[in-house]
Amino acid sequence: MFDERLLKLRLYLSSFIIGATLSSSTYFIPIFLMEMGASYTFIGLTGSLRGIPYSILPFFVGFLTTRYDLRTLYMLSPISLSIGLASLYFSRNYLDVIVGNILVGISMVFYWPVAESIIAEFVSEESKWKIFSGFSTSWSTAYFIGPIFGGFISQLIGVEGLFLLCTLLSITGLPIIYSMGKLQIRKINVKDKQRIDIVKSSKSIWSMYVSVFLFTFGMSCIIALAPSYFYEIGWSNVEIGLIFTLFGLARTIAYMLTNKLNIFNPALMMIFSTIFMSLSIIFLARIDFTLIIISLLIAGFVNGIFFISSFILINIKIDAGYRSTSIGLMEGVLGLGFIISPGLIGFLIDILGAGNGFLITSLIVILALPFLLLLKLR
Repeated sequence: MFDERLLKLRLYLSSFIIGATLSSSTYFIPIFLMEMGASYTFIGLTGSLRGIPYSILPFFVGFLTTRYDLRTLYMLSPISLSIGLASLYFSRNYLDVIVGNILVGISMVFYWPVAESIIAEFVSEESKWKIFSGFSTSWSTAYFIGPIFGGFISQLIGVEGLFLLCTLLSITGLPIIYSMGKLQIRKINVKDKQRIDIVKSSKSIWSMYVSVFLFTFGMSCIIALAPSYFYEIGWSNVEIGLIFTLFGLARTIAYMLTNKLNIFNPALMMIFSTIFMSLSIIFLARIDFTLIIISLLIAGFVNGIFFISSFILINIKIDAGYRSTSIGLMEGVLGLGFIISPGLIGFLIDILGAGNGFLITSLIVILALPFLLLLKLR
C-alpha cells in the first residue's frame, strides 16, 4: 500500500542531502577556476557547459518518467553528482574541471525535474501544495546552509578538500532514495480528442517558457559569475559563503510561503519577481557589502517566488499524467538559459567591466515582462 507520509519524509531528506552537496560545492567552482588563472569568459563558459545537460535532458527525462520507475531516475542524481565532484577533486587542468562540471549538470537533471514529477504525479491533490512547499523548503534550506559550510571547509582544507567531502556526502542519499519504493506512473488511455486538448493546453503556456529563459540570465549571473567577482574584489571564501547563505535563506522563506501564494495569480507573482530580480542585478557591481547583501536577499526571495508560481501554473494548465513532461520542458528551457547566459555575461564583464555587464543582464531579465503580460491576459 502506498504510504504518502513515508514518501514525503524520504523525499525531504534526500532532497536536503543532494541540495547541501550541490550548494556546498558549486558556488566554489568559479573560485577554483580563478585560482587556476581562468578569465571571466572561461569561468562563464564553464558554467554554460554545466547547463548543457540541463537544457538537453530534462524534457527527455520528463518523457522517461511516464515510462520508467521514478525512483531509479532520481537515484541517478546523487550517483552522477558524486562522480562529478570526484572528477573535480582529481582535476589537474581545465579539461578535468569541464568534465566534472558536466557531470554535476547531469545530476541536476535527475534532481529537481524528477522530484517535482514525483510530487505532481504521486501526491494527492489536497496534499500537493503542502508537500511541494516542504520539498522546496528542504532543498532550499540546504542551499542556505551549504554555502557557509563550503566557505568554512574550503578555508580550512582548500576547495579540493571540499569537493572530496561533498563526494562522500552525496553518496549518503542513495539508500534513502532506494527505500522510497517503486514509483511507476500509471499509464493513461487517452482518446484522440483528449490528446489534442493536452497539446493545446501545453501551447497555452509558451510565453511562460520564454520568461523562464530570460529570468535565467539573472540567476546565472548570480550563481556562475558573482562568486568570482566577489573573490576578485577581496572577499574571503567565508564572506562569499555567508552572502550565498543569505541568498538561500531568502529563497527558503519564499518556499515556506508556498501554501499562501497558491491563492494569488501565479502570472502576477512572476511579473513582480521579474521586476525585483532585474533591480537586484543592477546593484551587484556596487562594492558595498550591505547593499550587496540586500540585493541578494531580494534576488533569493523572488527566485523562489518565480519558480513556485511556474509550478503552480503548470498544475493549473496541464492535466494529471502529463505534468511531468511540462515540468521537464520548463527545466530544459532553464538549462538552455544556463548554457547561453554565463558565457555571454562573462564575455561582457571582460570587455565592458562588471558594472556594464550586470546592467545589460538586468535589461535582459526585464525583457520577460511582455511575455508574462501575455500569460496574465489568457
